[in-house]
Amino acid sequence: MKGQNISLASCRSVGSRCTVCSVTDGALEGRFWSMGIHPGVVVEIVRNDGDPVYIRVDDARYGLGRTLAEKILVRPIPEN
Repeated sequence: MKGQNISLASCRSVGSRCTVCSVTDGALEGRFWSMGIHPGVVVEIVRNDGDPVYIRVDDARYGLGRTLAEKILVRPIPEN
């Protein structure tokens, strides 16, 4: 993973579009899958100035507690 610019979703700036790489807590995997958050999915950081962190997945917006957002590893999508 070195050199691939992977970070926690909670560390990305507002407006960042990212591809989900993995979820670091297997016990929460089902919960994230039910929201459409799983490896390969594109998410957008909508708000990240406290708790919760708001992300967009397709047409849905979710407010995730910061501790949950810290369980999602993402890779930013380069802007064109």
